[in-house]
Amino acid sequence: MTLPELLETRGIDRALIIDDGYDTVPTAADLGEAGVWENFISDLSLHEEVVVDAFPTYKDMNTDQLVQSDNFVAALWRVKGRLPDSVWDDLFGNYERGQESDVAFLATLEEQLRALGIEPTQVGRATAIADPTVPLVFVDLFLGGAQNHEAIQHSIERVREIVEGRQASPPLVVLMSRSDRLDMNKDRFRSETKLLGAMFRVSPKKALVEDDMLVRLLTRLVQHRDDGHRVAALLKAWEDGLDKATQSFMDKVRKLDLPDYAQVKDLLLAFEGQPLGSYLIDVFDRALQFEIEGHVPTIDAAREVNKVDLSRYLARNIAGTPDLQELVHQTIYHHPERLVLPATESGVPLSFGDVIGEYAAIEGGGDLSDAKVYSVMTPACDLARSGADNVLLIGGELKRLTWSEWRYAGGPGRTPIAILPNDRRYWIAWNLKDLQTWSSTDTKAKLGPDGDWRPFLRLRDEVALKLQQRMLADLGRVGQIAHMPAAFPIAVELHCVTSVGTW
Repeated sequence: MTLPELLETRGIDRALIIDDGYDTVPTAADLGEAGVWENFISDLSLHEEVVVDAFPTYKDMNTDQLVQSDNFVAALWRVKGRLPDSVWDDLFGNYERGQESDVAFLATLEEQLRALGIEPTQVGRATAIADPTVPLVFVDLFLGGAQNHEAIQHSIERVREIVEGRQASPPLVVLMSRSDRLDMNKDRFRSETKLLGAMFRVSPKKALVEDDMLVRLLTRLVQHRDDGHRVAALLKAWEDGLDKATQSFMDKVRKLDLPDYAQVKDLLLAFEGQPLGSYLIDVFDRALQFEIEGHVPTIDAAREVNKVDLSRYLARNIAGTPDLQELVHQTIYHHPERLVLPATESGVPLSFGDVIGEYAAIEGGGDLSDAKVYSVMTPACDLARSGADNVLLIGGELKRLTWSEWRYAGGPGRTPIAILPNDRRYWIAWNLKDLQTWSSTDTKAKLGPDGDWRPFLRLRDEVALKLQQRMLADLGRVGQIAHMPAAFPIAVELHCVTSVGTW
C-alpha cells in the first residue's frame, strides 16, 4: 500500500503547520538582544519625524519600554522605505533573512503534503486554531525569533490546545526546527505536551523536505497510529482511574477515627511489634491498588492494548531505554523515602528486604563496581516481634549496568538493576553461599550514627521472598551419589570393498 493510500485509509487528509514563518509582523522578541537597538536609539533624532508619524506615543515611553514594545516594533516594520536602508537592516535584517528561509521551507513542505493528499493549514503564533480535531501537526520548536525558553513554551502551549480533550486519541505531531538545539529539547516538548513516542517525531527543517524524508517519516507514524492510540487510551483511562480511585479510597479511610487506629494497635500491632504508621502505609498501598483495579475503563483499555501486534516493533536497542530501566527499578524496590519510616518497634533499624551498603560510598559520586552489599533475609515477623538476636544477611556485589549486562529477568542470584544517587546504575550479583549473621548489638552499632553501613534500598516483598527462597533452596541442597554409566551390548556389521572389487 502506498503512503497516499495509507493516509486515505486512516483518514489523514488535513494538517496544521504551526510556524512563526507565517507571521507577517515581527515582535520585539524577534529582534533579539538589546544591542540591535543601540545605533537606532542613538541616531533617533535623524529620523524622528518618521518615528513620530508611525508611533505618536513614543515620547511618552522610555528606551527600555520602547525596545520591548511589540506595537513600537510593528509600527517601525510598517514604515519600511521611509527609513534608511542601513537603519532598517540593523533592526530587521536578521529577522527578514530568517523569514525568507522559513517561508521557502514552508512552501516546499506544503507542496509535498498536497502531493500526498494532505491539505495544510497555516498557523502562526496567534492564529486561532479552527480545526482542533486535525489528525496531523507540524510545529516549529521555537515560535519566535529569540529562540529562548519562552519561544519553546509558546510552541508547547499551541500543541496543548490541540491535544487537550484528545489524550486518548492524540494527533500525530512532527517537531521541527532549523536550530541545532532541537535534539536537546525534544524530550521536554514531548513530556509537557503529553505525547507518546509512537505519535511523535523530530526532524530538522532542512532534512524534512529533502529526498524522501517526509514520506518515510509519515509512513512510520501512520502505520503505528492505531496501536499508539490504544496505548494512549490506556494511559488516559489510567490517569482518570487514579483520580477516581483516590477519591473513593480517601472517602473510605476518612471514616476511620482515632479509636479505630487504637483498636488496630491494641489487637494486632502490639503483638506484631510494627509501628502504626508503617502498617498504615502498607495497608493504604494495597487498598488504593484495589480501587485502581476496579476502574472498568482502565481494564477495557488494557484489553485493547492486548490487540497490539508487538512482532511489528523491533527492540530499539539491546540495552533498553533508561525510562524502561527506571520502571523496572520501581517495580523491584520501594521508594528510598520509605526507609525513613521505621518498620519495627524492636529497636533493630532494619526490615526484611533492606539492602545495606557503606554509607560514604553509596552517597558519594564514585564508581561502586564490585562494592559489597547485603540484603536482610530474616523474616519480617522475627525482626518486628523480638528484634531477632541475630540478623541473617545474604551478600552480593554491585556490578556496573551496561548494554551487555542488561537482563529483564533475574537469574538464581541476580537483581537486574539498582539506581543509586547521582543516577549511577548497577545490577546486583547475589552470592547464595555468602550468608552472614549480625548480632542485634553489632547491627545497631554498624547502622548507628557512628557506623559505616546504611540501608539504601528496600526490595519489595515479592522480590525479597523470591531471593530468600532461592537462598533456602540452595542452602538445603545435599550431595548425592552419582549414577553409574549404563552399558548396552550392540552388534556391528562392517562391509568394505576389496582391491579386486568384492565385498
